[in-house]
Amino acid sequence: MAMTPAEHRLIVAGQLKGSLTMYIDVAQFRQLFTVADPILLGNKIGADIRGKLYFIKFLFYSLSLLLLLSILFSILAFSWWSILIGPTVLLFFMIYWQIVCKGPQRIMPATVAFVNITIIGLNFNSDKFWLMTFIISLGIMFFSLRLLYYLTAQFAFSLAHSNLEFFNMFYMKPDGAAIPYLWTSDSFDKDT
Repeated sequence: MAMTPAEHRLIVAGQLKGSLTMYIDVAQFRQLFTVADPILLGNKIGADIRGKLYFIKFLFYSLSLLLLLSILFSILAFSWWSILIGPTVLLFFMIYWQIVCKGPQRIMPATVAFVNITIIGLNFNSDKFWLMTFIISLGIMFFSLRLLYYLTAQFAFSLAHSNLEFFNMFYMKPDGAAIPYLWTSDSFDKDT
């Protein structure tokens, strides 16, 4: 059942006041935003979202390159020790990916960590160039992963607040979805 504009305004006002909590499934929206055609989705909801979706796609697809570069820099920095360090980087990357796709999306702790890692990396002198590059590439990779999910959440919330068509497409359980993409605390309690 589609929301009317008045019902949508009530939900958004309640969420902004704090009397209603709106939740989104960030992992589902990240998947949607990376595979959807920005022009088709934009036409469906009546908004130009190409720039934001292309940036989310860029972040998503650049993560693979950043991971490979980090492993390559570990080989150049640590030589034989990279046999242990490369898989460890991959393991931490997969664990962090599982952590960042859930829960509240906050960018400030990731920004502080990124700045600190960059400062640590830049403190190595020039004869440790590959070590410096490895440390900085790790910071960029983990920050980019957090930024991907943060921007996805911000964009989905922004569209849910401002665009009734988008809200109606994803509120509760969209056609064919096993779980909701977007729900409020009241509606989720009634549905389960």
